[in-house]
Amino acid sequence: MNANMMALLHYIMLTLTISNVYTAPPVWSNCPSDIEQNTEPNSNQASVTWTVPTVTDDTTPQEGLVTFVIYNPALAIQNVFLVGTTEVRYTATDTDTEVGSCSFMVTVIVCAKQCSNGGTCMVNNGVEECKCPNDFAGENCESPLISIDTAIGLFFAGIVIGLFVAAGVAFTYKMPTKKKRAETGFTSEQDAHTDTGELHGYKATIEPIRIDNDMYMTVKDTV
Repeated sequence: MNANMMALLHYIMLTLTISNVYTAPPVWSNCPSDIEQNTEPNSNQASVTWTVPTVTDDTTPQEGLVTFVIYNPALAIQNVFLVGTTEVRYTATDTDTEVGSCSFMVTVIVCAKQCSNGGTCMVNNGVEECKCPNDFAGENCESPLISIDTAIGLFFAGIVIGLFVAAGVAFTYKMPTKKKRAETGFTSEQDAHTDTGELHGYKATIEPIRIDNDMYMTVKDTV
């Protein structure tokens, strides 16, 4: 075997050896998506949080990885971002000096819309909107909403009030009839109408008839 063949064989063996010892860089999981958040009321900053991603490596245990979190631009206070866009980058280096990274952007937006009743100003696709609490609605959260429990309560309250009104009307209608019976002495509507001379619920009074004639006797109490 000549020298050229020996050199080629050595090169092939060296290449195979290097390929067998190659390791992949650390891999990040659950890397957050880009975050967009509004400033806090009367402020130029916002406190932003997220779920921290995890990292693994095929040769280096997690405790052996060297990890960093890099903010660009840098933060003055942890997790407090100023208006604008900040890059957040997680990096991990294994024992083979392989580096894996995870990055996302945090954007803080000023929202100037005035929201009432505890509403929060939000920027949605470039449009300022009010995110209202459950008890309010409207463009500025100015309109109170009636809950289901309140609506049910008002419904039953209306029924009770209606029953009281109906009972009052019926009582008022019966009053004149009872009063009339008390004045006339009749015990029922039928007695008042069947008595002689009664047309409208009042008892007729018939005076005794006296005939002054010698040929006839005096008639008294003909009724």
